[in-house]
Amino acid sequence: MPKDLFLDTLRSYHASTKAEDHLSDIERRLQQEKTRRHILSQELEKELSDLESLEQMGIRQLFNKILGRGEDQLEKERQEYLLKALEHNECGETIKLLSYEYDILKSKVLQKPVYLKQLEELIKENEDLIADWPESLSRKFQQRQSEKRKIYELRVDIEEIIVVIQSLLKTVDQLIKNAAQSQKLEIWGSSYAEIQKNKALTQSHIDRAYHLSHQTQKLLDDLRLEIEDIRPYVELISLDDMKDFAKFTQVLYRRLIDDWIIENQLSHTQDYLHETKRGLTRISHLCHDQLKSLESRAKVIDGFIEIILESVEQ
Repeated sequence: MPKDLFLDTLRSYHASTKAEDHLSDIERRLQQEKTRRHILSQELEKELSDLESLEQMGIRQLFNKILGRGEDQLEKERQEYLLKALEHNECGETIKLLSYEYDILKSKVLQKPVYLKQLEELIKENEDLIADWPESLSRKFQQRQSEKRKIYELRVDIEEIIVVIQSLLKTVDQLIKNAAQSQKLEIWGSSYAEIQKNKALTQSHIDRAYHLSHQTQKLLDDLRLEIEDIRPYVELISLDDMKDFAKFTQVLYRRLIDDWIIENQLSHTQDYLHETKRGLTRISHLCHDQLKSLESRAKVIDGFIEIILESVEQ
């Protein structure tokens, strides 16, 4: 059995099997997000209605209505509307990404029977090879080949994790860059126009970071599922870390809002992103160590197989 051909076919079959496993999860999450968007749309309409009602009242009326805290109340309503609008937009972005992922997974699932047939043909080649062997040798050969297939499967899983992490590190680097650029811009200047320009630039960097966070969350969800697949064989991170992955967008979103609106800086956001990057880099190193270990085990098994083949030839 050609090693590279079997490994390539196994990768393709493995990807289609995983796609099938993940498809139902994507469907469930997509339905949840659509339900959440419907609820958020209703809440957004209410927030807008409350804000418009307050804006239509004069300051004197507001002062009499809420004991002198009219401007504070109006600002509070504006912030609540802003937060709800951002949450609504975030939900819409999530639905787009999930719908796109659903289509990709569906196409992979349709290819599964093709890859399965190719694998079965490659495995049958092995069976034909040992058909006339003594039973003890054929049993040993099958055992070693079975061990090797398990190593191949685990290797494919770990390689997929490394690919996801590489994509994640790129998006996290972009997030860090946008957060850093936002912090560099001062929200003041020598003129009103300069102040407004800096505010707009700062907001554009924050908006880019916000949209990148959706890509990051999707990749973190993929990473979480990939790590779950190999957990029975290799434990790369704790279950608590896995739960943290699922809350990335929520945590980053809150930090962006806090840094921007409350503290007018992006230091906490950057700290969180650097911490995330360090964690991903650590997992990547562990994966590469595991690949080296698997390669060593495969070489040992190849040695045993060579001995068996030599025994048959004699």
